[in-house]
Amino acid sequence: MNMKSKTKKILKITGIGISLLLIVVIAYVFQRTRDRHPGYSLDLKLLAANTAAGTLKVGFAIEKITPELPDTWADADSNAQYEPEKGDTYVDGNKNGKFDAYWLAGFDNKRAANGIHDDIWARAIVWDDSASVVGLVVLDAIGFFNDDVITVRKMVAEQIPEIINIDIIILL
Repeated sequence: MNMKSKTKKILKITGIGISLLLIVVIAYVFQRTRDRHPGYSLDLKLLAANTAAGTLKVGFAIEKITPELPDTWADADSNAQYEPEKGDTYVDGNKNGKFDAYWLAGFDNKRAANGIHDDIWARAIVWDDSASVVGLVVLDAIGFFNDDVITVRKMVAEQIPEIINIDIIILL
């Protein structure tokens, strides 16, 4: 096999490899940017210029959102990481045969909650001036993303139809 033939073969293989890589990248980008909530829209328009606001009403609420921990675990090497390969074991509190953990954010990987030190809360305030209604919810949570916010907005509209007149729900 001569040098020219080897070069053509290498270029052909390289071209096929780059083409396949490009197809994978395009598929990944398409999957990551698709509309995960088709038909959802958010209208942020408030009062029209000629709409008069009425008496301001304000409401507050607080709700404990601390999850129950079905399973606990024993940390064999006291490193605060659930590592069964290093001897950590769990107590199957709900008797389903698997470790049902709430994984904690921050510090390191493999950090399963092993108890509750403080409760976590959802706090809300709603302003209503008869022209617009705005609700603000603050969560003690890390990792509550836009998809979660959209899901909550839809759940509120479906499960609590009597408050469908809320113009904007803001989650922080």
